[in-house]
Order: sequence, then structure tokens, then C-alpha cells
Amino acid sequence: MPPEIINNTELRLKIFFDKLPVPLLIIDVETGLIIDANEKAEIFYGYTKDEFQRMTIAAINPFIPADDLAAFRAKALKEGYNRAIFQHKLKDGSIKNVEVNISLILYNNEHYILAVITDITERIQAQERARRLYDFNAALAKINEFVADSKDENEMFKSICESAVKLGNLKLAYIAKPDERGRLQFPASAGETRYFDDVFISVIPVIRKGKETGRIKVCIDDISC
Repeated sequence: MPPEIINNTELRLKIFFDKLPVPLLIIDVETGLIIDANEKAEIFYGYTKDEFQRMTIAAINPFIPADDLAAFRAKALKEGYNRAIFQHKLKDGSIKNVEVNISLILYNNEHYILAVITDITERIQAQERARRLYDFNAALAKINEFVADSKDENEMFKSICESAVKLGNLKLAYIAKPDERGRLQFPASAGETRYFDDVFISVIPVIRKGKETGRIKVCIDDISC
């Protein structure tokens, strides 16, 4: 490629790189070293350009094995393009879901990877909320069936708890009622029932919330321990 064409191409890339209003990174294909970062990347990740240039891409993507990241870059080198969704770690320790589109570019007369970063955290969270709502409604529908059809109370309670955990994706579901001493008993539960180990819950107001009695923790009213 003639030098004047190379220079014009790189000039256009530099303008594009500086002005595009999304985080951009230029990455060495083989080592994963971050060669450059635009201003939006500095704002998004919290690192300065100098800090970026002392890092590899693994520093902001520590959740993927280095070999897999290398394979991701190698595919872009071979095919000219690649895309994936990752979790990236910002300087302050927070985690963001990002969509990364990478392509092969000519930069300073060498081939590098251009990574275009799109923050999709809110989209992922919205999808997760919608999924959880769908699951919870499915659990409620199943529970209503048990309430309408069950002839045995204990079996009904057991089925309700199991459905809440399985269909509603809850860690723990239980049904409780106080005995004659005001302590809650659990005729049915499902999920991570180890939370009940060495714990009793009382509805008697004279027992202080959180009071320790040997290895047993006592809770009342809002049952928070």
C-alpha cells in the first residue's frame, strides 16, 4: 500500500478514534496489551491513557481465561471481525456488562485490534428483571393449582415451597406458624434450609431481637437476625 494511502487511512482512523462517543481500545493482537484508549474509554473505565498503556486487556476482563481471550483476538485476526458479551471490571471495582465488537485495523503501520465497547448493563438488568418476573408468575400459577387441588395440607405446603424455589428461582421458601410458646415452626420448607440451623424465631415481644442464647440466635417480629 503506498505511504500516502497509509497516512490518509491512519489520519481518518485517529479522527474516528478520538471523536466516536463510545469507549474504544486499540489492542495488540498477540499480547493483549492496550496500545491506546480514547477519552470515552478513560471516562467509562476510570483509567488514564497512561494507565491503560501499562495494562493488558485481561486487567479489565479478568473473568475469562487468557487463552480464551487470545483465541477471541486470533479469530478477529483471521476473519477481520469478532463480537462477544463480557463482564468488564472498572477501576473502582464495579462490574459492567459490555458488548465488545473487535475488528482488524492498520495503526502506526502495524495491524492491531480495534475494540468498540458498548455498555449493556441496563439492558441485561432489564432482561433479568423480566425473566425473574416471568418465573415468579409461573410459580404463583403453580401454587394456585396446589391450593385448589390439594387434599392434604402438609403435602400442599411442601409442594408450594418446592415450586417457589424451583420455578421462582428463590434460594429459600418456607411456611411458618407459631406454636403455643410463640416460636415459629416450619411445617414445610425448600431450598437452602441450612439458614434455619441453630436459629429459632419468636413472635413474643419480650424476647429481644438478635439476643444470643448460647449457639441459638433469637429473632422476633420482622424475623431479621
